Order: sequence, then C-alpha cells, then structure tokens
Amino acid sequence: QGWVDAAPAVVSFEPADAATGVDVATRIEVTFSEPVILGNQPIEIGCEVSGVHGYSLSGGNTTYRFQPDLPLVRGE
Repeated sequence: QGWVDAAPAVVSFEPADAATGVDVATRIEVTFSEPVILGNQPIEIGCEVSGVHGYSLSGGNTTYRFQPDLPLVRGE
C-alpha cells in the first residue's frame, strides 16, 4: 500500500469566530498545521454589507496574514 500524506489543516485563526469588539481594520491571521504555499489571491474576503475586499498578503510557511485594503463594516 502507498503512503498518503494528510492535507494541511487550519489550526487557528484570528480574530476568532464570533469575536466581538474587533477593530474593523484588523488583519486576518491563519495558521496551518504544516507549511503551505499559497497561490495568488488564495482567498476571497466577502462580506454581506460591504461586499468583496481586496487585501495584501504577508507571512508564509505556516502563518499567513491577510490585511484588507479597506476597513470592514462593523458587525460583519
């Protein structure tokens, strides 16, 4: 039988799901269980009120930071 490597998993993200009191300009940070290489614009930041947001990407290896180009709308 061949050996199969499990896909990387997200082990943490900030801000946490359902967090309150988060500044609307806060970056989104995602940490994976093992090193990953992300492609160009690997996620879409889409909100119910303000729509889709562009962002800058930093970090690498296991932790990536997504900084929205414009602040999100409070409550999204």
